[in-house]
Amino acid sequence: MLDKVFEFLTDSPSISDPRMDRILLRTPVQLITILAFYLLLIYKLGPNFMKERKTFEFKKILVVYNILQIFLNSGIFIMAATYLRNQSFFCIPSDKSESPEATLALRVHYSYLLLKYFDLVETVFYVLRRKERQISFLHVYHHIGVLVAAWVSGKYFPGGQAIYVALYNTLIHSIMYVYYLFSAWNPNYSKDIWWKKYVTLLQISIGGGLCANLCKMSTMLDKVFEFLTDSPPISDPRMDRILMRTPVQLITIIACYLLLIYKLGPNFMKERKTLELKKNLVVYNILQIFLNLGIFIMAATYLRNQSFFCIPSDKSESPEATLALRVHHSYLLLKYFDLVETVFYVLRKKERQISFLHVYHHIGVLTASWVSGKYFPGGQAIYVALYNTLIHCIMYVYYLLSAWNPNYSKDIWWKKYVTLLQISLKEQLESQRSPDQI
Repeated sequence: MLDKVFEFLTDSPSISDPRMDRILLRTPVQLITILAFYLLLIYKLGPNFMKERKTFEFKKILVVYNILQIFLNSGIFIMAATYLRNQSFFCIPSDKSESPEATLALRVHYSYLLLKYFDLVETVFYVLRRKERQISFLHVYHHIGVLVAAWVSGKYFPGGQAIYVALYNTLIHSIMYVYYLFSAWNPNYSKDIWWKKYVTLLQISIGGGLCANLCKMSTMLDKVFEFLTDSPPISDPRMDRILMRTPVQLITIIACYLLLIYKLGPNFMKERKTLELKKNLVVYNILQIFLNLGIFIMAATYLRNQSFFCIPSDKSESPEATLALRVHHSYLLLKYFDLVETVFYVLRKKERQISFLHVYHHIGVLTASWVSGKYFPGGQAIYVALYNTLIHCIMYVYYLLSAWNPNYSKDIWWKKYVTLLQISLKEQLESQRSPDQI
């Protein structure tokens, strides 16, 4: 074990991509040292230094920093877009050649990594300006997690699908730093910015768009008709199953769902007392635990002999391919069943729970599951089902305990860590790359 740790820390013998033997990317010791110093600085040295000093304003420095971030993010976005314009929108393997395209991909990946190092400066500004509330666990976790993911992917399998992450991340950050620039220039302006919250929604939207993108349409109306009727069929014939036959079924259910939670349900409950539904909620949560656990076990069974990187959609009739289809279809049906949760909120008059993000999440996940299951089932999508059902198993245990005894929810200290676990697993999946042999 000690020998293996030493080999990893010194990169000897080399197991990384020799083309990425560059500054701040040579050995893991560099990364670990910088992160250790970062944590020491923001949690110990910085606060001690500021203990008896006045808050630093840094207005001019913040303006320069934000302008620099805008240009750096825009530059990497342009390089990433240049590389991706002739690439597939699905699974791009890591190019091991010395071609101009491969060289550009390495330049994008390395530039993005250096930018993630530079992002750590933001936390130092918070320390010097005494913005302790901004230095949350999630803030620090995000900076370290993204940097480590960029380092690992850049060191061992650079380029490939990772460039899409750099593309949409730098686009969002370009917009975000425009907002930060305005706020640094005139703090009062931040109070009047109405579009800030939509940047997060844009990030989710772009990420979902990358996963669910389909081929360009030659004639829009003809293709829409073909899509809605699945005639001529452009889908996987093995997935001609219940609630998956045509998009009309999906669109109809989503339309009824929206009508029910925004119009029919509230009107029905307008002059009625809140329904408690304790027994119903207990049964529902138990059912969710078992359904999620069952799909998790099926997904784990399928993935135990699969690659942890890019798994193509298996078009055969092998037992493994059949199991993958079963997992995908079961997961889709579960996402339909998840819509019932919002109905419970309506009947219990929990209007605050029916936020735009709640509804967007349910519809978005359902639509992504339907599209991927209909046109390219199995493959890498099974990893999504794996970690999503794992998180939901834990979440519905919490909901079950809360439904059984509402007072218990006040004493649950571990609830917030479920969200952090979800982010952690998601970032690990996003950092996976495709090998040359698929």
